[in-house]
Amino acid sequence: MHKIVDRMRARAAEHAPTRRGFIANAAVFAVAGIVGGAGGMLRDEALMWGAEKAADMAGVGSGDPIPTAAYASTPRTVEQFMSQAADYQLGGLEAWRDRRGMDDLPEICRDRAARTFEGPHGLRHVKEIGKGLRLWGSEIEGMPLVQAFDAEYGRWCASRLNKCRLKQEAYAEACVAVIRRADGPPRYVRYLTLLLPWENGDVVSVSRPLEVRDA
Repeated sequence: MHKIVDRMRARAAEHAPTRRGFIANAAVFAVAGIVGGAGGMLRDEALMWGAEKAADMAGVGSGDPIPTAAYASTPRTVEQFMSQAADYQLGGLEAWRDRRGMDDLPEICRDRAARTFEGPHGLRHVKEIGKGLRLWGSEIEGMPLVQAFDAEYGRWCASRLNKCRLKQEAYAEACVAVIRRADGPPRYVRYLTLLLPWENGDVVSVSRPLEVRDA
């Protein structure tokens, strides 16, 4: 794999393409390299709308990892998050630092947050969706994320929330995804999310939508 990437870099130097073009080529190679071993986590849509677009929409910078799948996320530094965060995200972060519980977050945050808890068998369950990004309706409340209509995206979200639960640290991510819906075309979403964990297994996701449209 390293040899192929080296050859790609050599060709990039020879033909002097833009940095964006190199990111696109590298992302396409990464996607191709893991198809078949991802357990269905990749989507046809990821290849249809192109790796360059995925990289752009995920907010890839000079030091960011290259997104390699239909669902991509990159961490945001405190400075990056603070400059882009919504008031309800900052309110949630302040309350979490003050050791307020998941159900005791300020209304401005709680009303827009996806509140989750660790249910039977360690599955990540949804307590309440809120009015923020709201990719699912109230039908998901009380259910594990793996039973969401788009179960693959649900598993991806559950994995990120469980990772936050284990780390016991608040952190922010820029995310991009193509999500299937029960009716209508797939939905393309780009958002900045803040994850807040508690020792009892609760994890809150507070997302600021940046772009939501039909894919």
